[in-house]
Amino acid sequence: MYCAGCGQTLTNQAACPQCGRPAGSAGPRAVSEAAAAYVFQRTVRRLQQAWFLFACLNVALGVTGLALVQFGVLQKAGPWEPWPHPPLLEWTYTGGLAWALLIARVALAAAASIALRDRTNWARLATGMAAVMAFTQFPIGLMLGAFTLVKVMGPGNRSLFDKLSS
Repeated sequence: MYCAGCGQTLTNQAACPQCGRPAGSAGPRAVSEAAAAYVFQRTVRRLQQAWFLFACLNVALGVTGLALVQFGVLQKAGPWEPWPHPPLLEWTYTGGLAWALLIARVALAAAASIALRDRTNWARLATGMAAVMAFTQFPIGLMLGAFTLVKVMGPGNRSLFDKLSS
């Protein structure tokens, strides 16, 4: 059972140890709101961890690419996409764009992770920008970005996120 006032888990207690509210004093709507807030808080924590791991993954991809270029396995400094590029683009511009995209993904993923961890006012903005930027990395970034947009930017979740950050 959950406390209707703060969402604390109660185990056969007459009153909540966190806020002091009696255990059976609220109706089912208040209990369901507290349970929804608790589930949302767990989701935000998991998203924070996922964005941290996504930033680490992108750093590892960049270091691997640099090592492969340094050891001569790859002849070009980027990009490493398998599809053909238009012939009018020079590889130097495209390689620079690939590195800029990688750096932007790492920076936004790290910012989203930190903002979600600290529950800042700008956490929704940073997480939304990171989610849109993550769409450029298939399939992991696409799935993480879509899940983040649904869970953090959804219409019903705005009020839950505002309660969580205050």
